[in-house]
Amino acid sequence: MSMKQVKVGPVYYEMLVELSKKSGKKPENYLGDLIAEKYQGKK
Repeated sequence: MSMKQVKVGPVYYEMLVELSKKSGKKPENYLGDLIAEKYQGKK
C-alpha cells in the first residue's frame, strides 16, 4: 500500500507536533496510533 497525504492547517500541524513530542513519537507515527486507537474504540 502506498503512502497517502492529508493536508492540515498550520495551527493543527503545530498542535500535532507538540503532542507527538510529548509522546516521544514522530508526528506521522503519533497520528497513526491515534487513528488506530479511535478505530479500535468504535468496535
